[in-house]
Amino acid sequence: MDRPAQSGDGLGVLFEAIAAEAKSEAETLLRDARIRAERVVAEAAAQSRKVLDAAAAAGAAEGERERRRRIAVAQIESRRAILVEREALVERAIEGAARRFAELLDGPDGESLLRGLIATAARSLGDPCLVVRVRPQDRARIPRRISGVDSELTLDDRPLREPGAEVTTSDGHRIVRVTLSGILHRHRDELRAAAARALFGERTAR
Repeated sequence: MDRPAQSGDGLGVLFEAIAAEAKSEAETLLRDARIRAERVVAEAAAQSRKVLDAAAAAGAAEGERERRRRIAVAQIESRRAILVEREALVERAIEGAARRFAELLDGPDGESLLRGLIATAARSLGDPCLVVRVRPQDRARIPRRISGVDSELTLDDRPLREPGAEVTTSDGHRIVRVTLSGILHRHRDELRAAAARALFGERTAR
């Protein structure tokens, strides 16, 4: 059974930094999207005024109906474009967070960060013997014992294909994924909430 890692040590700090960066990127891009959408509506309104002038000879009522119709169509299209762009920009923010996570683990402090991730996962599981799965380039970073953790660690022979680690109990029944995909999965709702706030002032995405 999968269990989410609990915030603590380097894990919580790392997760918060990634989430904050992703949210910031999403909010900046989505503000631009909202400005573009408002421009679409303004252009439609300007065009409708031309239609109104051209239709004046045919009757003011007909021209006004056409003006309202065009504005309504433009507003519907802009809302649809916003929804599509929101999804695209949230995905871009997630990709940015993924790059940040990989850079942190491959950087000068990567070893201590990775050990912090594993330590938090190990304490969450509480098993005396744990199996740790990491990328091939990270295997040399993992000792049999980590300070502050009572469990003995054994490296899994199967290589992990993404940054982070998977920590499993000796019986294989419980696993904590402190991996890139695990982190982004847990923060996806936060990213969507940030997108909704940036676009519509909502607290949650719809």
